[in-house]
Amino acid sequence: MSETSQHRLLALSAILIALVLLLIGQLVRWQILSHILFVQRARSVQSQPREIEPHRGMILDRKGHILSMDTFTYQVTGAPRWVKDLDEAAAELDTWLPQSKEELREILAGEALHAFLAKGLLPKAAEAVEELDLDGIQITPHAYRFYPEGSLAGHLLGFVNARGKGFGLEKYYHELLKGQPGQRCAVWDPLDLLRDVPPKDGADLYLILDYMLQYQVEQELARGVEEAGAEGGTAIVMDPRTGAVLAWASHPGYEPNDFPELASTDPQRFVDPAISKQYEPGSVVKILTMAAALDSGLVTPQSAMEDREAIEVGGHIIRNWDGKGHGLVSIVDVLALSLNVCTAQLSTQMGSRAFYGYLNAFGLGQRTGVDLSGEIAGRVKQPGDADWSELELGMNSFGQGVATTPLQLIAAVAAVANGGHLMRPYVVEAWVQGGKLERTKPTLVRQVISLETAQQLSEMLVQVVQREAPSALVPGYRVAGKTGTAQIPIPGGYHPKDTIASFVGYLPAEAPRITILVKIDRPKSSPWGSDVAAPVFSRIAQRACRLLDIPPQDALLARR
Repeated sequence: MSETSQHRLLALSAILIALVLLLIGQLVRWQILSHILFVQRARSVQSQPREIEPHRGMILDRKGHILSMDTFTYQVTGAPRWVKDLDEAAAELDTWLPQSKEELREILAGEALHAFLAKGLLPKAAEAVEELDLDGIQITPHAYRFYPEGSLAGHLLGFVNARGKGFGLEKYYHELLKGQPGQRCAVWDPLDLLRDVPPKDGADLYLILDYMLQYQVEQELARGVEEAGAEGGTAIVMDPRTGAVLAWASHPGYEPNDFPELASTDPQRFVDPAISKQYEPGSVVKILTMAAALDSGLVTPQSAMEDREAIEVGGHIIRNWDGKGHGLVSIVDVLALSLNVCTAQLSTQMGSRAFYGYLNAFGLGQRTGVDLSGEIAGRVKQPGDADWSELELGMNSFGQGVATTPLQLIAAVAAVANGGHLMRPYVVEAWVQGGKLERTKPTLVRQVISLETAQQLSEMLVQVVQREAPSALVPGYRVAGKTGTAQIPIPGGYHPKDTIASFVGYLPAEAPRITILVKIDRPKSSPWGSDVAAPVFSRIAQRACRLLDIPPQDALLARR
């Protein structure tokens, strides 16, 4: 062998040895040094995790009637390259999809990897398309929130969008209702292992509300608003013993099924006047002023007062609604005749510390803590506030200068009905998740007045209804309550004509089972609560007594 050949052989051998060493080095790196990294990469490629959506919980009334639930529509898509016979596919789909046969063929003949064919398909049509068993056609379910009773209890139920923004129960209980997603991860290895984390479905909420009572309250409220030629109104029915909300309505309402359209055209419809809008309640607050006067010992049910034509408070003159003085009057007369001058005398004689102590204890100007989103606090100005003056002490006694919500006010009056005990309002009675039942426990906020004061005031309010608002009476029951006719504040004072007319009362007066508030906004037929709100109260109360099986007075006395 020549010297040149030897050199070539050595060079080739060196190259081969280098290649072998390089291969060995790579094998060492791949199989030893980078083993963990490649295993992780392999698993990430092999594993195909997919989030499994939980079912959102239902909302039901006290008897199990569904008010809010998830339902499904279906989307149909096509993969053109997988469709074997375009003409057959188009002809078959033509019966169930909105496009014509020609349009479907044109879509499926395209070059797109995936072609959209239809959305919002109902289950019957989706099932029919599924049974066609066409290659390249896929059906995908999409959940959406559905309210079977339409606008019934719309403000109460509310809604949430995909980002968790919304109103009402749906918003407040969103975390509980939505559940927790699971995960499906298929690992394609020789054992074809399947590792799943199952979803945790949302809780089902059971309300105190009875949907039949809710329907009737909404009907009576709408009738009252229409008959009064009013802009709107609110009605709440509450069990004063627990704070449980039995019915909750505002008119005009809205249908939660339509929230996407309303969100762009009329979003103010979503704002619930019962908890998210404040107003000056007027003379209904005289119930609380009298409760404070009785409980503090300033007066007794047998006391008398001199009702003058006017009283000066803080350098301003306060007059009665009729501009007259009524001379010597009883304490019941103060409420029955709704005398501003006398209630202003009571609040000024009590003094700001005692008077506002009672208003604060009744919860005015504070959130009630109800389990609904969007509640505002309202406001009761306090001594020491920059905009408080002594005049407030007189005006607040008859409900002027006080900003409250309907829920705050009914909760305060319900405390009188409940022997002086203020309860926290609540809407959800119980929820069920994973087979486990949790109940809402009624919550005592505080005792505001004594049982004796509450009983004395209830007897006075029975006489007040008989004299001031006989249209609020309910046959067979003794009703305790009070009207309100409140002026509406505007810049520089109060509107010369527009009012908010209201009535708040409870029954049976001997052992109250329900407290009802009716508020009518800007009535045209009459400005007075006794004319437009009291009759609505009576009709709602009659229906509630029948549906809730509340025995009349004679039956109660017979039991005793």
